[in-house]
Formats: sequence, C-alpha cells, structure tokens
Amino acid sequence: MGYASAERRVKSEAATHLSDELFAYLQTQHPFVIITLDPDGTPCAEMVSWVAALDGHTIRVAIGSQRRSVRNIREREATALQILGPGLACEIKGRARVIKDRCVGVRFPQTLVEMHVQSVRDNMYPANFVTADVPVGWPNSTHEHHQEWNSAIQAELRA
Repeated sequence: MGYASAERRVKSEAATHLSDELFAYLQTQHPFVIITLDPDGTPCAEMVSWVAALDGHTIRVAIGSQRRSVRNIREREATALQILGPGLACEIKGRARVIKDRCVGVRFPQTLVEMHVQSVRDNMYPANFVTADVPVGWPNSTHEHHQEWNSAIQAELRA
C-alpha cells in the first residue's frame, strides 16, 4: 500500500472524542463553521465565533439568537462543526441542544448551545495541511466592546 492510500485509510477513520490538540484549540477564540439542517433537509452553514470544548465529548457554542442554526437545532439536533486552523482540518459531528435561550452577560441576543460529540474526522487531503488560522478582525473603534463581549461570552460558555 502506497503513502497516499495509507493516509486516506487513516484519515477516513473517525474518532468518538476530541484529541488533546483539538481540545486545546477549542479553548481559544477562532471562527468556525456550524452546519445544521434546514426543514427541507438541506445543510445550513453559518460562521460562529464563540466555541469552547468542556471535555473530550462536549462543546458549547454561542450563536446569534436570530440565526437559522438556532432554529434548526431546536427542531433537529444533528449538527457539525468545521474546524480549520494551524495543522487542523476536521469535521466534528454530534447532537446539539439549546441550553440557554439568552446569554445574560451580553448586550446582544446570543443563544447557548451544547453539542455532544459523536465523531471527529480529519478531512484534509493527504499530504496537505492548513498553515494558519482564518484571519478575523473588527474595526478599531469597536475593539473595547469586542473585548468586553468576548470575555462575557467565554464566561457563559464555561459556566
């Protein structure tokens, strides 16, 4: 079996929990894509900024309360997260549920969702890797507000 065949075989096997590396990555703020199912069964992919792993099997996500993802999770628990970061390209699948309708420490409506991890799969092509985080920024004029929001939401995620 050649290198590419062996890599494809290894990468297609899904784990049932977060690796130590992925758990550590999910302790800091990065942009992620959350995928839920619309009523007709088509995927709904939306960017989220606030994600935290509580342990190897539990991930919390703060999502804007008005987003389709929140409605979809209320109606259908099937959820996935797409993670792209330095050395990471993986898909986490699981069952999600709303655990708090509104994060109290934040001025704008954010819903707190908890996801039970069912599978974690590396989905990068063989011999390729992601070299950096997806860059995200905000205007300098809102920097102080963003720091305040980030702190409040991180506290909610870990409560």
